[in-house]
Amino acid sequence: MYWVIRKILKFLATPINMLTLGIASIIINMVILYLFQYIISQLDLGITVSLGSIEQTFILSIIITLLTLILKKIF
Repeated sequence: MYWVIRKILKFLATPINMLTLGIASIIINMVILYLFQYIISQLDLGITVSLGSIEQTFILSIIITLLTLILKKIF
């Protein structure tokens, strides 16, 4: 489900991504992280996910974006 939502958001954000030179990818990753936190908390599995502050989530999103770019280059 994560990949489907991410692909749809990436497709819709392509024009914005081109204008901002890829910064929209970081925002999309932040949205996906918050969506993941919300879904996990609603499932009541006994698992807690805490993303911290917006700055911490932003840094995590940058790391995810960079790792995704590196993995795309390798594979």
